[in-house]
Amino acid sequence: MSHEWFYYMYILGRDNWTAFKWDASALTVILEKVNRKQGLLYGRLASLGFDSKLKAMAENLTYDVVHSSEIEGIRLNADEVRSSIARKLGIDNAVVSILHKA
Repeated sequence: MSHEWFYYMYILGRDNWTAFKWDASALTVILEKVNRKQGLLYGRLASLGFDSKLKAMAENLTYDVVHSSEIEGIRLNADEVRSSIARKLGIDNAVVSILHKA
């Protein structure tokens, strides 16, 4: 299995990554788009009930844990992580799984 994607996805895979530089004006445009989409998402979440917010948070945590572990070279099973998070939050894992597949 090739880990070529790793070298393009994460800064530490690049040569001389400790001397990282960026174009602030180009980054600002991207961050503005992300912030707008984040605001739209928060608006939608505000209209959901508490249970739906909790389930959405569980799915987001699952994504974060699985993808963060990949940085360390550890591959986790997303279904197992999702189940563990749902159990810790006291949510029905079947519902979280359905949201994931939707």
